[in-house]
Amino acid sequence: MFDPNHIIPFMPPQLAQPINRSPLSSVIGEEALYRFAYIPLAIAELAWDYADTIVNMAIEQGNPQTKPLSRAVRTLRREYEHVRSRLALTSQMQEELQNAYIFEEAVDDILSDHLHKLKVEILAMNPGLSTSSVYLLITVWQCDLVLKALFKYVEVQTKIVSHKAAYTVNHILPKPIYKLPQIIHEYAGDTVISETFKEHHRQYVRSLTEQMCQIEIKTSRQS
Repeated sequence: MFDPNHIIPFMPPQLAQPINRSPLSSVIGEEALYRFAYIPLAIAELAWDYADTIVNMAIEQGNPQTKPLSRAVRTLRREYEHVRSRLALTSQMQEELQNAYIFEEAVDDILSDHLHKLKVEILAMNPGLSTSSVYLLITVWQCDLVLKALFKYVEVQTKIVSHKAAYTVNHILPKPIYKLPQIIHEYAGDTVISETFKEHHRQYVRSLTEQMCQIEIKTSRQS
């Protein structure tokens, strides 16, 4: 369970309400604000952790074609963290990463099942790949899974919050992360994935999004 004691206690720029409107936190309530503004930032840290792993794996493989991709990922990460640093203290960002790992453990059944089916798919469709290449591809697709589920979750929560607030609220995630999926998939090169698995992948995205929506939250009033 995510630590309930680290609800964002201030209004980051993306949450700024129109003039003459009540503060968003007072309109939507503490739990809704937590789901909208904290959980996405925590799970985003898990996605970046996958991306960092992909970069490190690519470096170990020594493929010169992936060097521009790795530079692009690191540039995006710096841009993301520059924006993210305005929203919380470094200590809170570290706690978000810890909570991201807790979430990863909580959905281990989904991630493990996805990993197993993905490995079978990659080996069947791309015979002759080295073991390191197989695990790089697995990490690429698992990163994609977390990112797509995260983006869907953010869409759901943004619609809920906008409805409650009666005005349009922007997404909480810093924009650089939305460029990450395209770069990550470049690491896959010309490897083949069947349409059948892609449909299974979309089902996993839906399942993971549902798990994000069902995260139990203990507000400060319940402490």
